[in-house]
Amino acid sequence: MRNRNISLRSDNAMVIIITGNIATGKSYILNIFSKLGFYLIKMDQFTDYCFQNNEISKNIVENLSKVLNIDLTDQLISSDSGIIDKEKLLDILFYSYKNVEFSYKISAIEEIIFPIALEYQLELVQRIAIKGGRSIVIESPLFFEANSRLKYNTVIMVTASEAMQKKRAFMRKNMTNEKFFAIVDKQLAYQNDEKQVNLVLFNEGNRCAVINSIKSIIRGHTNAERGCVRYRNYRTWIERWTPYYRNWLCRVNRS
Repeated sequence: MRNRNISLRSDNAMVIIITGNIATGKSYILNIFSKLGFYLIKMDQFTDYCFQNNEISKNIVENLSKVLNIDLTDQLISSDSGIIDKEKLLDILFYSYKNVEFSYKISAIEEIIFPIALEYQLELVQRIAIKGGRSIVIESPLFFEANSRLKYNTVIMVTASEAMQKKRAFMRKNMTNEKFFAIVDKQLAYQNDEKQVNLVLFNEGNRCAVINSIKSIIRGHTNAERGCVRYRNYRTWIERWTPYYRNWLCRVNRS
């Protein structure tokens, strides 16, 4: 794909970036935007795609091998499929070769993935937002580090207390203290530039506060017409009908 700079401030679409540290509740925020009709681009899904691609897998292993000064091909590349064994990769990142810091090891992977991810995002934005007129939310935990060429309307940084982060993180499979703090330290190092952030969303599970913040962003965008943001009732049928049921029950009890 050719390098390009694309202006995303079209008359019919919004482009919103969601960034933030591990376990701050970014997926929850994305789910709300999805129910409002936004098209979602998730970095995690793209990363999984990269690990399933033979050529990209080979480039990742070569770059990581240079950082560790050892050939990792036999350790990481499956002889059957030719792609990266993710369990073995995680072991190298967090537990093996501790003479090299985690940040250097993960950066060797990101150097390969980020440029490809950016081109992928630009293609989708061109097709869906600019030509299709549909609003997009891009989830990118390391948006500032990627030095993205994406032009956007709003950047939302999702945060949470450390206690809430740990609670959410340890609900994930194979999460350990060592993994958690290594990821937190790596991400925090690249989230100091809050000049680019339009909204810091503190997400402790207060659903109403989160939804109101998102609504204010959409209302503040003068081009958010019905064609680009499909406003939907995000409440379940139980939530919608409970107030009516309570009123009816009170009237019955009085009688």
